[in-house]
Amino acid sequence: QVTFQEQEADVVVINSCTVTNGADSGIRNYINSIKKKYPSIKIFFTGCGVSTQAKKLFELKKVDGVFGHSEKEKINEIVEDLKWNLNFIKNLN
Repeated sequence: QVTFQEQEADVVVINSCTVTNGADSGIRNYINSIKKKYPSIKIFFTGCGVSTQAKKLFELKKVDGVFGHSEKEKINEIVEDLKWNLNFIKNLN
C-alpha cells in the first residue's frame, strides 16, 4: 500500500537526482531526519544521485538499499521483493 505519510510507511524510497553539493547535502539531511524520527523505516535510494552518493550512504548505513536509475521502472517489484532484506545494492547504473 502506498502512503505519502512517512510515519505510516515501512519503506521510504528517495529518488534523487543531485548535481550540486547543496543538493547532496539536502538529501543526506533528509535521510538523517527520517532515520532519527522513524528508525524502523527502511530507506531505499535511487535515481541519478546514486552515481555520486550511493556507496557512501550504503557503507555508512544511512540507507538500507540502493538501486540505479536504470532499475527505477521496476520500483514496485524491487521494493516488494527486497524490502525485508537488511542490505542490498542493485545495478548502480
